Amino acid sequence: MAIYYFCPDSDKPSGGVKQIYRHVDVLNRHGMSAYVLHKKPGFRCSWFENDTNICNLGEEGIHRFSCRALNKLGLLKKKPLLFPGRTVFNEKCCGGKRQKLTDKDIVVVPEFYGEWLSWGVKNLPLVIFNQNFFHTFFGYSFRKLYADGAYNSRDLRGVITVSSHDQQAMEYTFPSVEVYRVHNGIDQSIFCPQSLKKKQIAFMPRKCSNDALLVANILRCRGKIEEWELVSIENLPEEKVAQILRESLIFLNFVKQESFGLPAVEAALCGCTVIGNDGVGGREFFHQDHAYTVPYGDVVTFAKTVEEVIALYETDPSVLSCKTELFMKFAKNQYSLEQEEADVINIWKKILS
Repeated sequence: MAIYYFCPDSDKPSGGVKQIYRHVDVLNRHGMSAYVLHKKPGFRCSWFENDTNICNLGEEGIHRFSCRALNKLGLLKKKPLLFPGRTVFNEKCCGGKRQKLTDKDIVVVPEFYGEWLSWGVKNLPLVIFNQNFFHTFFGYSFRKLYADGAYNSRDLRGVITVSSHDQQAMEYTFPSVEVYRVHNGIDQSIFCPQSLKKKQIAFMPRKCSNDALLVANILRCRGKIEEWELVSIENLPEEKVAQILRESLIFLNFVKQESFGLPAVEAALCGCTVIGNDGVGGREFFHQDHAYTVPYGDVVTFAKTVEEVIALYETDPSVLSCKTELFMKFAKNQYSLEQEEADVINIWKKILS
């Protein structure tokens, strides 16, 4: 029996992809046979360090599994099975050893394939790793509402989520489905504070670039950040991201809807004052004792809040230090690698039983 976490062939930094790799590592450390399953032979994410067990669908699998599989929303133009020949190739074996999937193996698929999940995997035990409830119904429309899809499948063994919001949302939406929650773990040897900080404001524009651009320009036009450096974090390896966060006094969190939001927690662990959107799923850590919350889309309030925080830093930095310390302490306790490992093992013991 083996567990295969299907993962997109993308080497752009993504917290969700890193979590897939980490789950596989945890399972193997505890004596369970697990693999990250990519389409392309030889593909491995390189933006963070890993020696994770990798399998691929092989040339035959790629050929039969439409090249359009990873379009905008991860949906397919045709309807082939994900594992047409039920053969995968073990990257760690010389020449790529063939491994036949059996009914005892379990396939773990990301949530963002949405409607495709209804027919992408057939007659194989299935687990859905839903890292963003807001992507659950990609591909559906008002003309084609959800009916009997993957979440109602007899092959489904359970759904794994990454926040209390998503666990509750999934349980409400699919009352008959077993839903589990794993606490995302963050490597606190990398994301950690340092004593020397710069007058630096870090942000990631990947998800709400227009909001980030508006806030940056509002502040620049008002002349409030002339002594501060704005640093955009885009497509950087994990170590470089952590270095920028360790050097920064402030982190701006631009998100719309998401289940968790690793960057805000990583920034908190690096000693940043966090300002921004909670993304709904981030409300379990993003509240007034820890950070400065701004409603999504309210860029003027966002800019005003940044100004207020800068003023506090100049006049009474102890107020900021208090918030930062509380957030850091909370994050250390809730989102450690040890907690994540315990969650993953407990969840899979339940699934396999």
